Amino acid sequence: MNVVVEGADAGGKSTLCSIVSRALGVRVQQGSGPPREPGEIERRASEYLKMSGVIFDRHPCVSQPVYGMMRKEPLSPEFLQLVDRFYAQGNLIVFCRSTSIERHEVKADEKADHVAALERNFGLVTLTYEVWAMQRAHVIYRIGDDTQRIVDICRVVLQP
Repeated sequence: MNVVVEGADAGGKSTLCSIVSRALGVRVQQGSGPPREPGEIERRASEYLKMSGVIFDRHPCVSQPVYGMMRKEPLSPEFLQLVDRFYAQGNLIVFCRSTSIERHEVKADEKADHVAALERNFGLVTLTYEVWAMQRAHVIYRIGDDTQRIVDICRVVLQP
């Protein structure tokens, strides 16, 4: 089983992943951003579905439907099958709530057009994640919450 940390940009995902990783000695798999070529997102999702005992700082089976909508990228039937497999795995899903794009740190691999689209569509992305979280998230985290609570929950999932 894995822990999947998800949410819109600037919600504290990477910081929370680092805290849990250090506390439990578990590897973090960083998300790789938008697909750069056809079929890449399917390959990435398929690869991630084979991993176990990992903390995901974003998982394509969650983030691609949200950000792909923003970028107007349709989801392939193959990808939708991978999404079904992802949810069938029963991973612990931690939703990091984001309230402002102000905290977003632009990463080196983020292209200017993606950042501009994110800034324009931040409200829609945030709302889409909120609706998703009501249906799928097991734990909700907000910047400033007690991170030890999240560490303790993740310990139960990741350590025998």
